[in-house]
Amino acid sequence: MQCLGFHDRYGSNVEHAAEIGAAVGLLRKQAGSQGADIVAHSMGGLAVRSLLATDPLQPVRTVVFAGTPHAGTWAAWLAWGAGGREMRPGSRFLESLTTAPLPPSVRAHCLRTPIDTRILPGRSAWLAGAECHTVRTPTHQRMLRHEPTLRLIASLLRQP
Repeated sequence: MQCLGFHDRYGSNVEHAAEIGAAVGLLRKQAGSQGADIVAHSMGGLAVRSLLATDPLQPVRTVVFAGTPHAGTWAAWLAWGAGGREMRPGSRFLESLTTAPLPPSVRAHCLRTPIDTRILPGRSAWLAGAECHTVRTPTHQRMLRHEPTLRLIASLLRQP
């Protein structure tokens, strides 16, 4: 397991996608694995989608999108940097992702909490073609520190 932080946390999802691609390649090399599973939180999920849209042959088996604003979020009007602009509903970036569905070889899961104040409207966390789950976490920020949510993610990653 490897955690990835972005060089510029407010940067473009396109730049973040390149960072994820490099990390997947390094992880596969180190582990001797044929594929990778990714858990992406919030805007990181958009970067994963950008990676798979530009390089659909990436060896990604499963992606769990936790609180990802697939259709944008109204909160992005208050966000900083290129990443914030890309998360605005109707942005060119989001439109480009809409026209590039996930590769059929990738199993996708979406997680959302109904008390999320960052992903507005809440239905924006759903992605067509993904298996979607509602989790009862206290906040968007704590989603990946909430034990029941982490157990769900682990079970999704263990599915054959």
